Parts: sequence; structure tokens; C-alpha cells
Amino acid sequence: MITEKEQRAVALFERVTEVTGQEEADSILAELVEISMMHHGFAHEEAVRRTKENIGYHAGYFSNEIRERVERLFDCEHPFFGRIAIKGPPTVSEAFKMGQEFGAKLRRQREEN
Repeated sequence: MITEKEQRAVALFERVTEVTGQEEADSILAELVEISMMHHGFAHEEAVRRTKENIGYHAGYFSNEIRERVERLFDCEHPFFGRIAIKGPPTVSEAFKMGQEFGAKLRRQREEN
């Protein structure tokens, strides 16, 4: 069963791509970090790192404009593609290749364990 805090985290992640102001972004980030610390037991620094990584990944499913805004407001980047403001958006071929490489890496790790 999903807890109230997990439901709140889902609702906050849904809002991430709609935020346009820094104050709201900071508030959402702080609440997500707090949830991460409570739910997973992470220290603050680790909770911030993981939360920003998750926000960056989530933003990658949206338009380049939304992704750029989210990365700027939340000071994050996509964990595979990097910051769109620095690297630009990946091409379809680049994204596909990264996915293949990541999948191959996961297969190797499973085989080793």
C-alpha cells in the first residue's frame, strides 16, 4: 500500500514540470529531499543528489523547453544526457545508443552476480 508521503512525492514530481518560479521550485525540492531522507534514510547531501538526479531524469520525458526550465530551476541535469543548456538535446540515435549501452551494462552486472 502506498503511504501518504509516497503519494505526496508522486504529486510533487507531477508538478516539477509545471513550475515556472524559483521559490516554488525550491519549496518542492526541499519537500522531496525531506521525503527522501525520511523514506529511504539518506543523509541530506545524498537525498539532495538523488532527488535532483530523479528530477533531471523525469524532465527528460518532456519537451526540450520544459527540460531546460526544470534543469535551471532545480539545478539538476539528466543523468545520461547531461544539461541541455550545455550539451544540447540528444538526437534520437544518441539516446537509443545510450539506452543500448546502459542495457548491456545491466546485463553484464546481472551475469556477474
